[in-house]
Amino acid sequence: MSWLKIDDGFSHHPKILSVSIAARWAYLEALCYSAQYLTDGKVADGKLKLIASPKVMNELTDANLWHRTANGIAIHDYLDYNPSCEEVTKHKQEISKVRSKAGSKGAAKRWQADD
Repeated sequence: MSWLKIDDGFSHHPKILSVSIAARWAYLEALCYSAQYLTDGKVADGKLKLIASPKVMNELTDANLWHRTANGIAIHDYLDYNPSCEEVTKHKQEISKVRSKAGSKGAAKRWQADD
């Protein structure tokens, strides 16, 4: 599980206020999808069809919140506010190493205490 960063001024940003509530929700869904699946702010057409109608997609691209790509959309400035797939993966690996080392240290102490 990863986390998504949303600015506390999100709901009052002029770009957000310029689109419908349905478009706001689709924008949030795309953000969550990208964070969950580590897509670096990109959503492929297949998934996009489940998130936004063509009308909503046009609203979001017209508001410069989404940019059309060859096979879907890219969320405007996603990586300016959220970690990349590479950063999240590296962080998870570092946490795993720390936990493994701590577990080994704890096991060694238990074995010494059992003697």
